[in-house]
Amino acid sequence: MTPYSRSFDEEFPDLRLSGETELRRGQLVMLRLMKIFASVCDELGLCYWMDSGTLLGAVRHGGFIPWDDDVDVAMPREHYEEFLLRSPELLPYDVYLDTSLEYAKLRDRYSTRRSLDPGAADDSLFIDIFPFKRFPAMRRALARVRMLAPPYGIPDVPPGAPLGYRAYRLAIRLAAIGMRALGLMFVLRLLCLLGPRRVWAYDLTATWHHHFKEEWIFPLRKMKFEDAAFYAPGTPGPLLAYQYGDYMRPPPENARNHHGLGSILVTEPCGAPWSLVWSGRRGQPS
Repeated sequence: MTPYSRSFDEEFPDLRLSGETELRRGQLVMLRLMKIFASVCDELGLCYWMDSGTLLGAVRHGGFIPWDDDVDVAMPREHYEEFLLRSPELLPYDVYLDTSLEYAKLRDRYSTRRSLDPGAADDSLFIDIFPFKRFPAMRRALARVRMLAPPYGIPDVPPGAPLGYRAYRLAIRLAAIGMRALGLMFVLRLLCLLGPRRVWAYDLTATWHHHFKEEWIFPLRKMKFEDAAFYAPGTPGPLLAYQYGDYMRPPPENARNHHGLGSILVTEPCGAPWSLVWSGRRGQPS
């Protein structure tokens, strides 16, 4: 198949300008990216599933969490590598596969995503694609201890936090320093190799402590998300409870912009070399 031979504009119309708010317009861009990603995965026979807040949104809201500004999907490491290798020739002109980080981002070429931090560079709208891997069970049991050893940094002690929390953080900090001084990281790494490989986790150098039971994820099933359906873990309830606790209870309003989003401009390119200038409904290159 030659590049751009599919008409993604017809299969998945770009509805970014139909959103009533700035955030909703951005969500419509990301929804189209999800549809394109899922379609390419289906064409290549690759496995993926909705992850993190995207899965939570599907379960709790039937789509985006109303205040969410990103999309997370997961793939087994082998399928992830094949996606990076084979998808570029199938992606449309207005979508860019960014492989500059430890995990991939599928980016919209027309948009800008600005942070509340005035010193942060402009970004585009994107979906995150995380590689997952099956790990030994002991790695899950020692997940929090692992986060005290390199490549993780030594935990800090927030100066403005309550006294009890500062004491807790100080204890964690001292434990991390002690592990380094005594050379216990080698023993920890050996212990993490024990047990059957029945848990899945992010396959990154330094990642979250979450390790998901295989039976929570597989077999996958399709789940409604906005006006589409995407693959999701087969038993999302215990997975989300493990990750978020009382996941059906929304957080307080003052905790609903955890990514520090400033503004979203869906027809203004972010200035990256791969970005495109919007002209009319689409900015298709000549």
